[in-house]
Amino acid sequence: MGGKKWKLHLDRDNVNIETIVGMGDDDDSDDGLDVIREYVTEFQLVGPDDEVINVCGNNNESLYISDKLSAIINSKQYEDDTDIYVGLDELQSSGSPIFYVGIYNDDLGKNLKEVMSIINLKTRTCSYTKDEILRDFINKLIECGMGGIRSVHAELIIMNQMRSVDDILENPDWDYPNQQYRILTLRQALEANPSIQVTMQYENLQKTLYKPISFRKTKASKLDMFANVQPQVYISEEVDDTTDSRPVFEVMDRTRFMKKD
Repeated sequence: MGGKKWKLHLDRDNVNIETIVGMGDDDDSDDGLDVIREYVTEFQLVGPDDEVINVCGNNNESLYISDKLSAIINSKQYEDDTDIYVGLDELQSSGSPIFYVGIYNDDLGKNLKEVMSIINLKTRTCSYTKDEILRDFINKLIECGMGGIRSVHAELIIMNQMRSVDDILENPDWDYPNQQYRILTLRQALEANPSIQVTMQYENLQKTLYKPISFRKTKASKLDMFANVQPQVYISEEVDDTTDSRPVFEVMDRTRFMKKD
């Protein structure tokens, strides 16, 4: 079919709005910000001889309008007619998708959401003991078909969400028996990471820049070198020939290179 001869037809009255509720600061809702998407359940292709082909899903699935098509529709809002016609050549020239279709796997999606609720839902995550959250986390991973993940990997995730009850930036001192601790949600753990570089890679950068706790973060991380103007100053070029012939990089004490007044 020739792109200049065929047109896509939408009825503006059939363009629906869907709002996906995101996660707020209380960590008790789904992750992400609120998203508004436009969709239709059918559209028509109009041929050069005014023949009409109706297009829809078998179960009237939502066809989410792409940004390119949405921009074209909005540019035609001044027209009184509710019928929207867009030349296929106008869409083909951009190479952009016209619609997006959601693909759902209810069982997998439900299990993955359950996994995230264990480590990132405040009312649930913070109510666990360290042994309980690790047990439920590993069991749910197995139910999701991810039984190949070693338990040590799950332990590392949970370990990074545990903090001292006295200082949210410090880990519990496990050298003491019956050491008290608190478990943070994944979001809280990233926001309260003792490395400022890790926190700045996460969302809410604007909030991170002015929160007082950010100015207490001095711990090193593997990301530090990416934000350093002269990383070579802080890297040791010593090679351990007994283990590997490749260079071994080591973060050195930065205070050795700080200018003194």
